[in-house]
Amino acid sequence: MLLSNIREHGAPIKNIENQSSGVIPIMKLLEDSFSYANQLGARQGAGAVYLHAHHPDIYRFLDTKRENADEKIRIKTLSLGVVIPDITFELAKRNDDMYLFSPYDVERVYGLPFADISVTEKYYEMLDNPRIRKTKIKAREFFQTLAELQFESGYPYIMFEDTVNRANPIEGKITHSNLCSEILQVSTPSEFNADLSYAKVGKDISCNLGSLNIAKTMDSPDFAQTIEVAIRALTAVSDQTHIWSVPSIEKGNNESHAIGLGQMNLHGYLARERIFYGSEEGIDFTNIYFYTVLYHALRASNKIAIERGTHFKGFERSKYATGEFFDKYTDQVWEPKTPKVRQLFADAGIRIPDQNDWRRLKESVQAHGIYNQNLQAVPPTGSISYINHSTSSIHPIVSKIEIRKEGKIGRSTIQRRT
Repeated sequence: MLLSNIREHGAPIKNIENQSSGVIPIMKLLEDSFSYANQLGARQGAGAVYLHAHHPDIYRFLDTKRENADEKIRIKTLSLGVVIPDITFELAKRNDDMYLFSPYDVERVYGLPFADISVTEKYYEMLDNPRIRKTKIKAREFFQTLAELQFESGYPYIMFEDTVNRANPIEGKITHSNLCSEILQVSTPSEFNADLSYAKVGKDISCNLGSLNIAKTMDSPDFAQTIEVAIRALTAVSDQTHIWSVPSIEKGNNESHAIGLGQMNLHGYLARERIFYGSEEGIDFTNIYFYTVLYHALRASNKIAIERGTHFKGFERSKYATGEFFDKYTDQVWEPKTPKVRQLFADAGIRIPDQNDWRRLKESVQAHGIYNQNLQAVPPTGSISYINHSTSSIHPIVSKIEIRKEGKIGRSTIQRRT
């Protein structure tokens, strides 16, 4: 859920000053609503709310996760995320002041919701505009607060707004993420009539996720076939998903066919191959592995588009259609930088795509499209990695013994073996 467009605490309502209660009451309502659903006792309902770093309620938002917070504002189970643009880091680097802008005033001036404005591009323009109310804080103190809260509670998640949107090949702006920050898709809001019926159905996101065990994938007899089967399986999930109760999610799923192929057991595989996590060889392997997966995932989606004679809605306006997405793969050589990683792929019989492969794929995609708007997403894989005897996601092992609470099972102890 995105809260960045909500009026800040004390903003006017119907031209009466100091009337808005801000984002915290909404967070309390959402927390209670999510907690109500618990999947027959198997798992607690969960949700995440994101707020822009330059929203005036940002400190109130973050304070809800402090252990000594007043019970009236404390948020116990709802997950928090902060959307941070490049300008925030630039201000902190220079040890400058950081200004927070009223979403109510921004929308009044620009005619667009606050989340749709690029704060990096419009920062100084908004700063100089007397019609926009603003609050001054210290940029470095803001990041200090983030660090303190992450140490205390593990929250907030962070979405790097400008980095995400530079990498986004789809038309539109990505404004927030999901419960674990692995889903980065464009969504559009719905519009409602006075009786809360839909005036216009927006586009929301359905998470069709599945993850591969990196060690098993590297050991598979046909790497390319493994990726293609995974893409086809997730596409089948998307095709068979019908969430009629939420029309905006149904619409988003039907139009985008978005899927998320994830990975797990990175640290387990690296340990098996006697590679330190975070080392030059570890980074090299991760880079080339995901590079190779991307190629075969796009190739599989392109095959599906050819077979079905269709592609995701909006393909014509994407960077896939213009070919811009492929430029960094066709214009430079991508290959292992270390002998160890080169040998790992050679021993596994995995051919690493070269520039000619990418040029041919680019031509085919521009001619026929791809079926899936989004293809990869790397989730935390908490539960499924345990039953798969693998390490979680692409994360390092932080403890040999892990205690985890799982629904009806209760507290369980997991011993990590590699």
